[in-house]
Amino acid sequence: MFWRSIKTDLISVQKFIFVWILLVSTSLFLNFSITKEQTAELATDRAETIFSLIKLIRQWSAQHGGVYVPITENTPPNPHLNLDHRDIITRDGKKLTLLNPAYMTRQLAELASQEDIGVRFHLTSLNPIRPKNAADEWETRALRGFEQKETKYVAEMVEDHDGIFFRYMAPLYVQNACLNCHEQQGYRLGDLRGGISVSLPARTFQNLEFDRLHPLIAMHLIILLIGVTFLLYFERYNRSKNDAELAYIDALTGINNRRSFEKQLRVEWSRAKRRKEPLSIIMIDIDYFKNYNDTHGHQMGDQCLADVANITNNVLKRPGDLLARYGGEEFIAILSTDSEGALGIGNQMQQAVEAAMIENLGSPVSKSLTISVGVATDYPSKELYPDELVARADKALYQAKKGGRNRVVYLSS
Repeated sequence: MFWRSIKTDLISVQKFIFVWILLVSTSLFLNFSITKEQTAELATDRAETIFSLIKLIRQWSAQHGGVYVPITENTPPNPHLNLDHRDIITRDGKKLTLLNPAYMTRQLAELASQEDIGVRFHLTSLNPIRPKNAADEWETRALRGFEQKETKYVAEMVEDHDGIFFRYMAPLYVQNACLNCHEQQGYRLGDLRGGISVSLPARTFQNLEFDRLHPLIAMHLIILLIGVTFLLYFERYNRSKNDAELAYIDALTGINNRRSFEKQLRVEWSRAKRRKEPLSIIMIDIDYFKNYNDTHGHQMGDQCLADVANITNNVLKRPGDLLARYGGEEFIAILSTDSEGALGIGNQMQQAVEAAMIENLGSPVSKSLTISVGVATDYPSKELYPDELVARADKALYQAKKGGRNRVVYLSS
């Protein structure tokens, strides 16, 4: 039974749930995109920092014309450096060789790979002096872009035979200090010399991205569940409210039913007794309604009841006043007014129905539909009960019908 009820509620709000899921999914997608952008920005920033540091080291080396270091197995003379003073011998006989910026960059790259610090970088060019500095396919595309001045740098996730890496590359342009080695290749000041590509393991950023996405997904799932729960609760609340309202509404006429009248009478009775104010009851009966049904048919009879309910209900103006269908062709009203006010309203109801000119061929009183009205007023007290006031209004209605119908009768206490 419970799950059947939940299923009914889900069907009722499925359109709203779909919209809510769409909104939450859109939010999650946007946050995914933002998180990925932030991760890419972080990776770019780290790679750019490494590139800038390498560039500074190269600049320092170039400004000093290179650096002399001892010749070792790992640092042999650079065969691609054609300078007369490439190799020198100190006074104490120690052999030194010149490390130009390119040679220094290569050695730093080899050292970084040996230390396994998770960073790879490569000095490259489309026209390298050293063959091993030749650009790979990805670097070649980046360098071509630099030549066309399409971008200042290239940064993206790339998968190669060693795994997935975040690759960054920025250009290097010929400066005065570079001409010592590269002028012979035809380079001029400001020309694109090549570039340095930096590779960072993708797993570092993927783990960071996952750490951000995990709570983001959990949060959106919670929001989704809260929204669906609220929609189901709202649907259940509305249904209960509607059911409650239907329990107090007459299905045929759309006004309050007898149950609603009896509940409201207790409330108004207590209020009037507490404030020592008058309370009035009006009872209404459609004259010769049986004849109307026999003459015009039951379908027209139902419409007649709805019309009379609407006409008489429109006479009531105060918020506390209430009209209800009492049973059959009888209606009853609660009025927070004295006898004079109640009698006036009763007359307005009687006149309004007659003025509506609803045809009633079965009535011996008039060619149009009429009503009889009974009015009673009293000041609620502990010695008096609500039923007694209703009974008096009913007695007044009886006298109106007995007196020829189509009239209003007030019965005092």
